[in-house]
Amino acid sequence: RWMDVPRIRCRDMETLAVKLSAADATPPKVTVVIAAYNAERFIRQTLDSVFAQSLREVELIVVDDGSTDGTPAILRGIDDRRLSVLRQANGGVSAARNAGLALARAPYIFFLDADDILVPDALQRMVATLDNNPDRVACFAHHIRITEDGAELTRRSDLPLKMFPAADTLRNLVAKNFIVCGAICIRTEAARGVRGFNPDLKWGEDWEFWCRLALLAGVNM
Repeated sequence: RWMDVPRIRCRDMETLAVKLSAADATPPKVTVVIAAYNAERFIRQTLDSVFAQSLREVELIVVDDGSTDGTPAILRGIDDRRLSVLRQANGGVSAARNAGLALARAPYIFFLDADDILVPDALQRMVATLDNNPDRVACFAHHIRITEDGAELTRRSDLPLKMFPAADTLRNLVAKNFIVCGAICIRTEAARGVRGFNPDLKWGEDWEFWCRLALLAGVNM
């Protein structure tokens, strides 16, 4: 089952820099996976929004999908024990997300695009929702569209008017994709159970992934 929670604000492998914190006293509650390809314009701001989360028990895995711009240098310049960076030959966003999924240590996983920003309490609220609803596979939320300079295009006052389907998530998803990558938190075991994203799909890979998760959860959500 999936749970709706309101939120505001989206095999050849070379290790570039992996700073796994397996020995940390406090295990992560959620793993954030970012697939990054030539993301130098926004990646720092995206990472900063994760580091600024009110939930501190966060593991952050960035999979650099063969970037040819300044993305690797930006990642090398970040010193934070919560960050792990994996560099691989370019294989597409699905392969990059799946590589992060394979490394995730937390019970929950959150896929964030390299040009999206989280509000400070996003992960805390979504993790709490899943903690309080152990029978649910995932929880998803609203998002706000922004311009490249951060100006909001979505009116926050309109968010309460945008209702998610209350039941039969799969049927509604087949009709329309109403879930945004970067606004959904998933049980890691469930994401692995449906084998992650399909790397053969060039478009709609997230939509297809949501549908398989909904199928795993059952008809009525």
